[in-house]
Amino acid sequence: MGRIFFWMNKPDPGIPDTAWAAFLDWLAAMTIVTVAVIVVLTVLLYARSARQRRIFSISDVFAPYTPMRWILLALAGAVLAGVLCLWQYQTSLSTLDGEWGVALQILLLNGVLSALLSYAIIVFVSVLTPAKFRYLPAPYLHRKKSQQLVRSGG
Repeated sequence: MGRIFFWMNKPDPGIPDTAWAAFLDWLAAMTIVTVAVIVVLTVLLYARSARQRRIFSISDVFAPYTPMRWILLALAGAVLAGVLCLWQYQTSLSTLDGEWGVALQILLLNGVLSALLSYAIIVFVSVLTPAKFRYLPAPYLHRKKSQQLVRSGG
């Protein structure tokens, strides 16, 4: 499982290969679990916030769409993954050489992956966003006018 981190080399040649492989396996499992949990939380919280949002005036339609802020939850997941990586690095490898570089890579990977997956799901699964906030072409917004234009032939 640790093969998903193919670019990571041992920062310290004194680390045994078996310990490094076990660390990468743990890191891969932790990354998959962290990303999955953050993506599910982000999508669920986004859907709840989007359903609760109401339109009271015309300016509410053009106001910033705040439910998208839940994507920032990826930052918390990234920090959690980085801290867990630092902790596991120190306990399982018993060395301090290169720990910050490995933790930074995991932090960035988890943050970017969680944010991109969450965004992709939010954008491409249309049932998550209420219809009133989705883009609708003009004929659907002005049905009476468009129906009159179609009937009159121009």
